[in-house]
Amino acid sequence: MSLRHFAIVCVLTIPSLLQADVTLTYKMATRPSASMPAVMAQAMSSVIGAVKPTETTIMVKSGRIYMTSGLINMVADVPNDRITLLDRDNRHFATVTLGQYAEQIASAMPQTPAAAQSLIASMKMTADSKVTGRTETIQGIQAEEHEITISLGMPAMANLPSGPMMKVVLDIWMAKPEEVAANPALREFVASGLQTLGSANPTDSIQKVLKQFPGIADSMGSIMKEISSTHSVTLRMNGQIFMPMLAALTRNPGTNNPLARVNADAPLMEMTQELTKLSTAPVADSVFVIPEDYTSASVAEIMSAMQSKITNAAKAAMPSAAAARPPVSTPSETVLPPLQDGEYRVGNGVSAPTVAEKSDPGYTEEAKANKIEGSVILSVTVGADGKARNIQVVRSLDPGLDQKAVEAVGQWVFKPGTKDGMPVSVRAQIQLNFKLL
Repeated sequence: MSLRHFAIVCVLTIPSLLQADVTLTYKMATRPSASMPAVMAQAMSSVIGAVKPTETTIMVKSGRIYMTSGLINMVADVPNDRITLLDRDNRHFATVTLGQYAEQIASAMPQTPAAAQSLIASMKMTADSKVTGRTETIQGIQAEEHEITISLGMPAMANLPSGPMMKVVLDIWMAKPEEVAANPALREFVASGLQTLGSANPTDSIQKVLKQFPGIADSMGSIMKEISSTHSVTLRMNGQIFMPMLAALTRNPGTNNPLARVNADAPLMEMTQELTKLSTAPVADSVFVIPEDYTSASVAEIMSAMQSKITNAAKAAMPSAAAARPPVSTPSETVLPPLQDGEYRVGNGVSAPTVAEKSDPGYTEEAKANKIEGSVILSVTVGADGKARNIQVVRSLDPGLDQKAVEAVGQWVFKPGTKDGMPVSVRAQIQLNFKLL
């Protein structure tokens, strides 16, 4: 569950007391950890850059809520019993009643094949939550930490080891009750009256979305009820995803598998979301109005458009991922250099540069003699003129082959990335594969 949805959960359960305007803004980041193989990190970064926002805003006014959320924004109008999804890219909107919302979202999700459902049903899932006793001050507000741990175990199967498959750890920092009582913005937000969503309450919504995964919804039920009964506001969430099964599948250090670097004790992916603004300044009524140039669509059509964008982003990352081979030497950690003035990264309206003309790097005699094969990953700035500059090795294979890769990319011609239709300098990663014929 994302922080923005968790914050809404808190609102849904409080009686309507006040009608003030409130704005909350959260800064968000999702990043692969150092233990994630470069192939997976590149694919994940492409998808996140295409669909996930780095900031989300929630505005509340007189029983209405407006929420920015990546590709799709949402307007909930409690007094008039409706929720509207806004597809900004395609200028579409879909409006349903509050009671229909969860069911239609669940129906629009891609259906899991029966074989996958059966496998998931055989897995053992445990969910646990606790108040750790740790406290911290966030935006001048005292918060206490709630920790949620979700584990998924793999049953014994042919050719696969049994054991823990995935673990998710969420550290959620929530405002203390006395802070809610003393802070006007927190108090107004918690008392905003959105509990009247009725049958679209968060626990019911999550159960409907997870209904195609037998057993998981039941395991999560108690956690969801606990969350929905917490009369507070989330100020920060840190999330970590561990995949010990990947490490178990690649324990043989000599295997030709790019996952061989996975560390079972280190998170594969980390997520952070933190409140950066809390205000009771007036919210304009126009925020909750559907733009005139938007056309009506169904929830299924809007969700399908979002899924297509995710799929296309994943496919765009696949060519380099499919061609990747494990390096023979121990690679250095992939660390993206900081952006320089005038540089952008892909995502948030910035498109990736593409290769227009290229030549393959050559082999050094020493690398041939030692029969070195594998991949080099470079960090490159592709300028608005389509030329590569500031080329740096972020994952090494062999000093000689690293240099060959840098020299080759320096001669390539690119179609530059764009922002708002104009060519700009974009920092990107390029993977070059070396294979002896």
